[in-house]
Amino acid sequence: MAKIVLLGSDEPFPAGTPGTSWDAASGEPAYRKVIRLGEGEAEPDRSSMGPGVSVWIGEQIDSEPEQGDPGAATALLAVGHQVAPDGDAEVFDEWWNTDHIPSLSRVPGTLSAHRYCSASDEPMYFAIYHLKDADVRASDDWKTAATSELGDRARQQWGKRLIGVYTASPAER
Repeated sequence: MAKIVLLGSDEPFPAGTPGTSWDAASGEPAYRKVIRLGEGEAEPDRSSMGPGVSVWIGEQIDSEPEQGDPGAATALLAVGHQVAPDGDAEVFDEWWNTDHIPSLSRVPGTLSAHRYCSASDEPMYFAIYHLKDADVRASDDWKTAATSELGDRARQQWGKRLIGVYTASPAER
C-alpha cells in the first residue's frame, strides 16, 4: 500500500519543500504539505524539515479506488484520530474501514478518500480527503454518507481528534 507524509507548520513552507501545499481554511496547522510516496520511494529525512515543522508518516490501510485525480483537488480535509483509551477499537475501526471511508469516497466531488496508520506518530490515524472544492462537504450527498448507525456508535469511541480544512495554496493553482 501507499504511504503518505503530512507536514504541518504555522509558517509558510520555504520554496523547494516537497509536497503539495495547502493553506488552512479552518483548523490547524496553518499550512500543510502532503507528500504521496510511491512504492519503494524513500521517506524524507525528518531532521531536514526544519524547526517548527511537524512530520506525520503513515501507510494506507484501505483499498478504496481513486474516484478522480487527487492532483485536481482544490480542497483537502485532514482528520487525525485515534480511539479513546477506554474505547472499543473494533467498532471504531469497523466504521472507518467499512462504512465511513467507502461511503465518503463515492460522494460526487470526492476525488480521493483514504485512511492511513502510523507506527510511531500521533494521532495514530489520519483520513485524507482530496475534494473537487470545499462545497463538497456541505452537499446533501456528503451529509447522508457521513451519517450511519455504526457511525453514531463509533463516534463514542473517539479519543484524540484533529480536523483541518485546507484550500490549495495559490502557488499550486
